[in-house]
Amino acid sequence: MALKLPKCPGSLLEHRPSGVLHVTMNTPKTLNSFDDQRCKDLIAAFKYARKSDDIKAVVLSSTGKYFSSGAALSEDRLKKAAKPAPIAGSGVIKFIDTLIDFPKLAVAAVQGPAYGIAVTMLGLFDLVYASPSVSFTTPFSSLGICVEGCSSVTFPALLGQPISTRLLYLAETVSIDELRHTQLIADVLPAEGIQDAVLSKLEERLQNLYLNSIITSKSLVRSEDVRRKLHKVNKAELEQVHRCMASPEHQEAIRRFQEKKKAKKAGGAAKL
Repeated sequence: MALKLPKCPGSLLEHRPSGVLHVTMNTPKTLNSFDDQRCKDLIAAFKYARKSDDIKAVVLSSTGKYFSSGAALSEDRLKKAAKPAPIAGSGVIKFIDTLIDFPKLAVAAVQGPAYGIAVTMLGLFDLVYASPSVSFTTPFSSLGICVEGCSSVTFPALLGQPISTRLLYLAETVSIDELRHTQLIADVLPAEGIQDAVLSKLEERLQNLYLNSIITSKSLVRSEDVRRKLHKVNKAELEQVHRCMASPEHQEAIRRFQEKKKAKKAGGAAKL
């Protein structure tokens, strides 16, 4: 009996005949930001792909100009920051754990700028394709928080120390020109039609490949021991993120962000 596609309010899911699940983050008005619903959507999609016998790979993409603006810095963020929920119930830790354990191919098609968790999670994907307009920003230090998504171990290995330092410590924006020769980016493709190009490229390769071979090989590369260590890193990072969220620095950073957002909105309204 075929599994039923999960309902994901903020995403579009397409189970393609080729054995690829195409997941499209589809909330461009919020720049495809990550909130609890986003995490639930992605966890459900990856679990569906894992359980579906004919699916060999998941391709994650998004609509709009931005791939994702990262964590949603909504007005209730201050309330959550003052009293963070236990990390065991965190959507982020569950999503990253899901990525760590995903036994099939995880592929990302990044069409535009990405921030925060939308950047750090890419270190757990098997292939990342990007367009020339892509840039990465992880503004942890400017928000008074710390690294997440296992980036404390994946980024130095994939990006090298200088770029990792600029992203994780200095909160710099790094362009695709600097990223394209790192171990994170598989290829740079034209922005127009990047989703179709990635799907076509992947489906062409997968049509004569055996799923069991892919799963077995990936289980050796990302062995039980490797996954155990990544889960430990994920938990340690999120514990520190939650500790930082309760800090005066983070709460002040969120206040400044909300003030800038309101001022920008008011300025836009005044021009009408």
